[in-house]
Order: sequence, then C-alpha cells, then structure tokens
Amino acid sequence: MSERGVHRVPLSVEAVFLTDGRLRPRFVIFDGARYEIERILSVATRRPTGIACIAPTEYRVTICGTEKKIYYENETGVWFSVKEGV
Repeated sequence: MSERGVHRVPLSVEAVFLTDGRLRPRFVIFDGARYEIERILSVATRRPTGIACIAPTEYRVTICGTEKKIYYENETGVWFSVKEGV
C-alpha cells in the first residue's frame, strides 16, 4: 500500500486480441463473480497516481452501468484496479 492510502487490486480478466493487434477486455472476474464489460469508454497509456507500475494501459470501462478504470501492464501481463482506503 502506498502512503496515500491507495493500493493495487489484482484482477482476473478475460480479454481478446483483435485482428489489428489491439487487446480488448471482455469480462472481469472478482471475488468469484464474472462481470461483463459493457463498454470501453477510452484507452490510454496512463499510470494511476500513487501506484507503482510499469507503463500500464488504462481502460475506462462500464461494468454493471458503473464507470470503472482497469489497468493492464504489458511488461508483466498483469491486470489490476486501484482502491482507495484500507
């Protein structure tokens, strides 16, 4: 956990590579439940504030009608989100 009270939350993500090489997440699996990613709102190379990571891609998505940000580290192949607080 960082000093700002934010930390990484590891995620399992089902994703596909499109024919043009882009990676598209389709489902997030968290706490044993599978959530469909309804829409991808934006994709950018962006590091979340206060989190140590290696050039992640930020996906701003909607899940269950709520906007969320999930991140993918290409270098490590790891998906994560960020949670504030304890």
